[in-house]
Amino acid sequence: MILRRTILVLLLTVFVFGIAFAAGGGQARQPAREPRLTPDGRHHLIVGMRDHANITDWQDNWQTQHLESVHNVHLEMNVMPQAAADFRTRVNLEVAAGNMPDIYVPAGALTEEMILNFGVNGAFIPLNRYFDDPAMTPNWRRIDPADLEQMLNSITASDGNIYSFPQFNPEVATQAPHRLYINQVWLDRFNIRTPQTTDELRAALLRLRDADVNGNGRRDSIGVYGRYGGTAGADIITALINSYIFYTRGRLGLDPSGRTVIAPFTEPEFREALRFLNDLHRERILEPSLFTDDENSFRATINTFPNVVAFLSFQSMAHWPNGIDNPSFQQMYCIPPLRGPRGIAYTPYEPYDGRLDAMITSNAPAPEVAFKMLEYFYDADMSITVRFGPPDLHWTRDPEKLAGVVNAFTYMGVFPAITVGTIGLDMGGRNAAGEPTLSSIWSSRTNLFWRAQGPRYAPESVGNTRADIDGAPFDPNNRVDMRNVFHFQNYLGKWPQHVLPHLKFTVDEAMATGQDVMTINDFVSQAKAEFVIGTRDINSDAAWNAYISDLNRMGLQRWISTSQTAYDRLMR
Repeated sequence: MILRRTILVLLLTVFVFGIAFAAGGGQARQPAREPRLTPDGRHHLIVGMRDHANITDWQDNWQTQHLESVHNVHLEMNVMPQAAADFRTRVNLEVAAGNMPDIYVPAGALTEEMILNFGVNGAFIPLNRYFDDPAMTPNWRRIDPADLEQMLNSITASDGNIYSFPQFNPEVATQAPHRLYINQVWLDRFNIRTPQTTDELRAALLRLRDADVNGNGRRDSIGVYGRYGGTAGADIITALINSYIFYTRGRLGLDPSGRTVIAPFTEPEFREALRFLNDLHRERILEPSLFTDDENSFRATINTFPNVVAFLSFQSMAHWPNGIDNPSFQQMYCIPPLRGPRGIAYTPYEPYDGRLDAMITSNAPAPEVAFKMLEYFYDADMSITVRFGPPDLHWTRDPEKLAGVVNAFTYMGVFPAITVGTIGLDMGGRNAAGEPTLSSIWSSRTNLFWRAQGPRYAPESVGNTRADIDGAPFDPNNRVDMRNVFHFQNYLGKWPQHVLPHLKFTVDEAMATGQDVMTINDFVSQAKAEFVIGTRDINSDAAWNAYISDLNRMGLQRWISTSQTAYDRLMR
């Protein structure tokens, strides 16, 4: 559904551009403008901001005024719709009318294909010469080289031009969200070793299946559970397939050489994984309702107490209200990916590509001034300010205030020390007196910052060395506090050497394969479920061959071929 909407928006964009330029509109065709200056000589920049319900004022805003002071500019904040579809419509209309601001900050509302189309047609200006100029990019060039290379790949369009500034803050937790959790209390009660392989998982769940594991007098345990259609790592089917072959839902992959694009969901190892899952279903240790349960049903099931779930996958603690005191969550322990029969122990993983979060339009009379201001967002302190608000109010680097502060990563020795202390972020936890804290800057309306909208750079090391300094003190016995470091240690690097990166398609390529991709992914999702529960016979060569034939009929080879072309272009 998301991809269908994207295609429709892309068609609208192409249509609007055709009208605009055929009629002589479009600011790309106009000569350079005279600088727009205030009476006191400052450059006047117009910024098209996607609105946010918790921003009380964009003009009378601490971050806006800070940028004006540092860069000696006046910012006119042109507030645009918050809903992504409405924002896109507004941009289309402004482009067609030649009435664009100098800068757009879409907060993820514009797709790559839309940005490319606006760039090719001249509404967004290429920024290559600015990014190539050391004098224009002092903060950009301080970024870690490995991250910088990835950021450059993320912003370079298929035509070789750069039209956007990225927001880049990678985390293992979001790139690899499928954390496996098992009920360790039940394992200990029955003297079962924590599984390390798929065979050991199966044996453990078979023992638990026929026992009164939770002491309620019934044999009502659920072995393998999850939410098949959910996000945030709850798709246990995809998680377990990675014990057989590297596979991320909705994506193609690479062969072991790293040169050839493949469809993992057609490989023999994928079929072997489905056989294993089908066996779990036949043995009544894989709960079939995981294919149909919605989020409310999923959360109700895992929060039942006495607990009924033995094994699942998830990333977000939103599934476990008040995890600190939640008796069901307290029984679940994070374990590494399980090894399959061939020794594979991967986790679903999608390389982080950032978000394209600011563009300079051809209406800007002083694009170099706009560029310098946006490049400043990559200053280390400014990037933190973009995320958390004013320094000393919502965050600090003051060594005295950070003295003695630890988090799970520094406690476990993964990182040497806390580098950033945040203030007013402890939402839903407890303060030093043990009292609940239910408010934070995230739940409050404010005019102090742009709420993480716009470019920024935050390496994983910064994210993992941040600690709240005014909330509940770190407790190593609190498994909510410890969950992220356990995930980091268990899942970092648990993917192949060669992973298909995010590909940059041309507009024609996106249009040619967009419907194919949507149809294929919907079909694969349905077929996986049917193979697992036995509606399709995974042991039948005829059924498997029919599945492959259906994929090819839907355009799988066209998707692979187009992706190979885009991948080869990226690797040149």
